[in-house]
Formats: sequence, structure tokens, C-alpha cells
Amino acid sequence: EVITELPFSDIGVTSNGNDDYTGNCFTGVIGAPDVVYSYTPLYDMTVTIDLCGSKYNTLLYVYMNDESTTVACNDNYHSGSPCGDLVSKIEDLELFEGNTYYFVVDGYNDYVRGPASEEDGLYQISVIITAGAGSGGGETIETAERISSLPFLDIGNICGRTNDYDLDCDEGASDSPDVVYSLSPKT
Repeated sequence: EVITELPFSDIGVTSNGNDDYTGNCFTGVIGAPDVVYSYTPLYDMTVTIDLCGSKYNTLLYVYMNDESTTVACNDNYHSGSPCGDLVSKIEDLELFEGNTYYFVVDGYNDYVRGPASEEDGLYQISVIITAGAGSGGGETIETAERISSLPFLDIGNICGRTNDYDLDCDEGASDSPDVVYSLSPKT
């Protein structure tokens, strides 16, 4: 499936697919079906891909442009509530403009925990921008998020950001994190 915009979320099952890929961080028994999502960013950005809520032992890996270049792989990030046991997550993955990334949802062995059930290969995937375009602005003027058209709305998060700029217009010192946007009006 092609992801056209972020944030993105989906629910599906791998049990209807084929076992076409195997991640390089996986050392167990192969054989689980997989599902592939593709995304081509318009700007450099950092994303988090999470399978929280999946109902089986997942494996998650990311190829850049084709399957010869694995840029990230995770097996068993989450362990327990609320995300599930042995569920994968990749944090702070840098994606670069003009490349196509393939997010592969896979699993351990034959993806089944015990007797066959409705949970066979049931997964949830979310892809969110954590830095760069669409993340709530850039960290500095050099990495500012470009506003391409008006009106403009962005939802972001200042958690983990730093205080790079202070203005003399307030009476007290500001230790608050900041985000930066750039706008180049057309004349």
C-alpha cells in the first residue's frame, strides 16, 4: 500500500500475504507472511513507526529504494500492556527527500500464537513525523519547516526540543523549547 501523507495509521492482517521478505535483525525461524507499505517523503524528516496494539510477535524493518538497503529493523520493542508482547517499533528514523521507503510488517515463525484464531497476523501500524516537515516546525533556522501555502495548520510536539532562541521582548528569561517555520511569500 502506498502511504500518501503522514501521520498514517492502518489495521490489517498479514495472514493473507506471502513470506516475501526477511529483516536483517531477525535470527529466528522464517516463514511468516508480510505486508509492505511504501512512502516517498517530499522533505527530509524523522519518523517513528509503531506496531503497538498488534496481536502477535511482530518484526518491523525498513528498506530504502529497494530490498538491498535495510535502514532500520526491530524485533520485540514492546513487552506487555498496553502495546502487546514482542511488538516492534522503530523510533527516530531519518527519511530523506526523493527516496522511497518500504515499511515491512512481518512476524516470527508462522505468526500464530497457539491455535489459529482471528488474531493471526492482526497488526496495527502508525507512522508519525517526529522532526522535519509536519512535525511542528524545525529545530533551528537552518532546519526550519517550509510553509508551502496559506492558510497553514500544523500539529506538533515540543517534547525533546531545545531552547535555541531567546528574545529580549519579555521581562524574564525564557527556557522554553522552540520550533521554527519559514515562509517565503511569492511576489
